[in-house]
Amino acid sequence: MKVKIPRKIAVGGFDYKVSFDFENNEEGSLWGWWRNYPTEIELAKNAPESRRSHTFIHEILHAIDDTYLGNKVDENTITGLASGLHQVLEQLGVR
Repeated sequence: MKVKIPRKIAVGGFDYKVSFDFENNEEGSLWGWWRNYPTEIELAKNAPESRRSHTFIHEILHAIDDTYLGNKVDENTITGLASGLHQVLEQLGVR
């Protein structure tokens, strides 16, 4: 089941605008980012569907970390959690 990435999502009462406004660089090292002010998540418009799904989960975890944990989770942990959650959701047929 494909779930459309929304144009806006709330995390802890904060509305994050979600957009696909940039193209990934040639090295493929940047697929997205989040900002807590203004509250937004940007994803690469040229990302493959599976990468876009993984990146959205990754950036949502950053927003959750910032809102509920005071931005204490390091990048490697966020990446690991996003990869694990993405894999579980893919196995359940959710992208």
